Amino acid sequence: MITLHTVLDGWNLIRTHGRNLDLRHADLRGADLARADLRGADLRHADLRGADLECADLCGAVLDSADLRGAVLKRTNLIDASLREADLRRADLSHSDIRGATLERAALRGAEVWSAFIGHASLDGAHLDGVDMSRADERGRTTTHADAPQPREVPADVPGGRD
Repeated sequence: MITLHTVLDGWNLIRTHGRNLDLRHADLRGADLARADLRGADLRHADLRGADLECADLCGAVLDSADLRGAVLKRTNLIDASLREADLRRADLSHSDIRGATLERAALRGAEVWSAFIGHASLDGAHLDGVDMSRADERGRTTTHADAPQPREVPADVPGGRD
């Protein structure tokens, strides 16, 4: 296992490969991790704000309490990943595979989960208001006690709006 505790702000790690990397508390703000093989990586408490993780393989990775605000996670493999209490506000998870992942108490406000596979993912206690789950495959998803997305209020001046 490789252990790395350093600031990698804005680094291009596009060719990063290595299962079970220890990146706990790493500062990876704005890092280019597109297509990186991070299977089983330990990214607990890592700062990944604005990072590009498009098409990365994070199968079985641990991202508990990681800060992923505004991160790009399009087409990312997050199968069986742990994202407990992760901050995914405004993150783009569209077309990602999140089957079997744990997102308990995760903050997903304003996240894009468009056309993602989220079957058998645990979203217990997750904050889902403002989340776009259009065309998401939700078969088997569990959301006990999650904040369900709230319907948007229609202004009174719009036909069919409130009186």
